[in-house]
Amino acid sequence: MKSETSSSKGKSVPQFLPRVLATRKALLEGARRAFVEHGGFAQTSIDAIVARSQSSLGSLYNQYGSKAEIFLALYEDYHSKLWQVSHAAIQGSRDAGEPDPLRQYLEGLKAYLRECWEERDLTKLFYWGDTAPGFELLARDTLRLWIAENFDQLALDDKKNGELLAAAVTATVGAGARAICDSRTREEAATVADFYAELVTRLVMPTLEAERLN
Repeated sequence: MKSETSSSKGKSVPQFLPRVLATRKALLEGARRAFVEHGGFAQTSIDAIVARSQSSLGSLYNQYGSKAEIFLALYEDYHSKLWQVSHAAIQGSRDAGEPDPLRQYLEGLKAYLRECWEERDLTKLFYWGDTAPGFELLARDTLRLWIAENFDQLALDDKKNGELLAAAVTATVGAGARAICDSRTREEAATVADFYAELVTRLVMPTLEAERLN
């Protein structure tokens, strides 16, 4: 029996790959429901994840290795979605002809915060829930990535002070992510996102104006 099948482009694709991807997706979705329902990592059993995913214990260990690993994979998936949403909004602003890096960035910021609200069960879990071993290290690495990204997106010139400002902006956005979870409607969430965009504008404008003068 052949183990591979050819795609329309002539490349070989393992026949089992779609099944593996479907299993991983089901396990992540089941883990999300279980961790949120039980309020965090420690309170959630492996059996609960397996039950919510309608998968098997063997599949969980085969795909993720442990309960901690699937928790971290869930966080990485959440972070990846936020990253993609914010970048798409920034690129959309550029494509629409917006030349100002700050205004481009603010569109990405608001999209990021709105997505935090859409994914508020996970936002609450990762900010306030009981987390897995290794989560703090992963979260710190993610924070450093966002600080570097904000430095680049805002087109800051001064390396030292620019990094400090990017860190302050990142902290402000994090506060917005926590605050937006209390919004009861999508419209209310959009108002919160606009408020934090204004805060970031006030935070960075003095530095940006000084750099332009120099």
